[in-house]
Amino acid sequence: MATFEKRLLSSSGDGVPIRVIATTSPGTAVHTAVAGTTGLDAIYLWANNASGSAVTLTVEMGNGGAGYQNVVYQVPIPANNIPVAILVGQVLNNGQLLKAYASVTDVIRLTGFVHRIS
Repeated sequence: MATFEKRLLSSSGDGVPIRVIATTSPGTAVHTAVAGTTGLDAIYLWANNASGSAVTLTVEMGNGGAGYQNVVYQVPIPANNIPVAILVGQVLNNGQLLKAYASVTDVIRLTGFVHRIS
């Protein structure tokens, strides 16, 4: 029978928002998935824009290798917004990486959690 454990994003110390500093790939580290292939991390991620202008957020999921191995989401985040859902249960495992960068440095904050399934 599967077990579920709610966990913080690995780059979020004590659950505080992650500041997206990077403006190009490979981006700011957000989460490293569970090691191995017997478990899964279902990732839930929200973004907030603290600036007065819309900002494009790019989220990359994969191993940081060739482009075909990565899934890339580009999302416009409205100015001064409430948190917007970016990922809603997308899964990673085997130590794959979740990273993010934005069109403007240090105005996007990411919050979220992981349901670790083993």
